[in-house]
Amino acid sequence: MEVAAELRESRPDVNIRILDRGGSILSAFPGKLQEYVASWFRLHDVEMFSHISITSLEPGVIHNGVQPIFTDVTVWTAGIQPVDIVQRMNQPKDQQGRLIVNEWHEMPNAPQVYVVGDCSSQPHSPSAQLAGALGEQVAEVILARWQNKEPKLSRIKLKGVLGSLGKKAGFGLMGTTPLLGRIPRMLKSGVLWRSKRHFG
Repeated sequence: MEVAAELRESRPDVNIRILDRGGSILSAFPGKLQEYVASWFRLHDVEMFSHISITSLEPGVIHNGVQPIFTDVTVWTAGIQPVDIVQRMNQPKDQQGRLIVNEWHEMPNAPQVYVVGDCSSQPHSPSAQLAGALGEQVAEVILARWQNKEPKLSRIKLKGVLGSLGKKAGFGLMGTTPLLGRIPRMLKSGVLWRSKRHFG
């Protein structure tokens, strides 16, 4: 989304299409946030196509099954999906192909086999932040069991997600609350500035 928005603001003369595998853009986020982002793209003449399944690529053509989509330049920002070994596993999975896990992040029919990150079915959108939190919880489970205690996991609290739509608009998710407009854009700028100052 951010790449398309930046391209649109820097090159108003270019035709931009977003091809999405899901039913809508940012399908893992609340409907209000999805509609806000989609309306920004409609307002800025960015075409959006859903239910696209790219089967092959060649110079100037993206193949959606038997349907060719002609293009001069393709910017590939493929979404997050489980690794190949998980895709091949014959285990219960959610609609995104992620493994179903129990409350301790174990495969239900394989105790002490823990699954986290992009391979684990979770109520949250996949992110590095979530993967880190899941990893910490698995460590808590292992430590509790080592000490012959029943694991007690606290609720995962994510700091949130922020995205920009050009220089003046943005979107975010703080817990379950969508943030739309200038404020999330300003917050994102602040986070980026802070990370550059801290690690630069």
